[in-house]
Amino acid sequence: MAKETGCLFGPAHAFTPYTALYGNHDSLPSAYGKYSKDIDFLELGLSADSSYANKISELHELVYLSNSDAHSPFPYRLAREFNTLDLHELSFEGLDKLFQGKKGEVVRNVGLPPEEGKYNESACSSCYIHYSFEEAVSRDWRCRCGGSIKKGVKDRVEELSDVNKTLQDTPPYLHLIPLQEIIAKAVGHSSPTTKKVDEIWQDLIGSIGNEVEVLCDSPIEEIEHIAGEDIGELINDFRKGDVEIRPGGGGEYGSILPKKKNKAEESQSSLSDF
Repeated sequence: MAKETGCLFGPAHAFTPYTALYGNHDSLPSAYGKYSKDIDFLELGLSADSSYANKISELHELVYLSNSDAHSPFPYRLAREFNTLDLHELSFEGLDKLFQGKKGEVVRNVGLPPEEGKYNESACSSCYIHYSFEEAVSRDWRCRCGGSIKKGVKDRVEELSDVNKTLQDTPPYLHLIPLQEIIAKAVGHSSPTTKKVDEIWQDLIGSIGNEVEVLCDSPIEEIEHIAGEDIGELINDFRKGDVEIRPGGGGEYGSILPKKKNKAEESQSSLSDF
């Protein structure tokens, strides 16, 4: 019915567990039958990026999108994943031509680092202990606490992988977290909703215009002039991919490790986990 009315069609957060495409099926035809040929795009989800999808050859003809779930209750998370598109015309018809490969292109995808997602690694959905794929299989996907181990996106992609190298020339994928979360981490606040974080966010948006410009395009020197060196430096680290992440899993988000302290924190965390 969607195709008959001219809609664009594609699976959302395709790799995440529970109700996602590859959470329940091993291929597009398995999920969609004869309608698999009508799929226009693949939305990657929080726990995957283009490099994950490129390991599965049946996806190579599709447009990859990174789009935010609208059901997250916190405003600062809205549009935490987005795309920059070069359209022939600013209309649905222009978007349709892009997906049909006629005119336009996806310039870049922007979204969370896959490790930041709640289901990146295989982990217990009760106590969040992480397991390698081999160990999870040997335990029949039961945690030492008695809970169930939820298969991670990274392990699921490796299960489905049928290519040894990237075959598709995909747009650049910029890994970022929401601006308010970056500000909170840079100033040492545990919550992105504190008064100080909001004040800095307001200053940046008021001066530069919107979050996309701040996160992706504005000169770092301008950001540092408005919000301080620590915030500018962390945004620049994300732009360069120079951040270390403790991966998420089992329904728990990953976490960004602070520079210079990350090794010590990782060591301390490993001791406290047992």
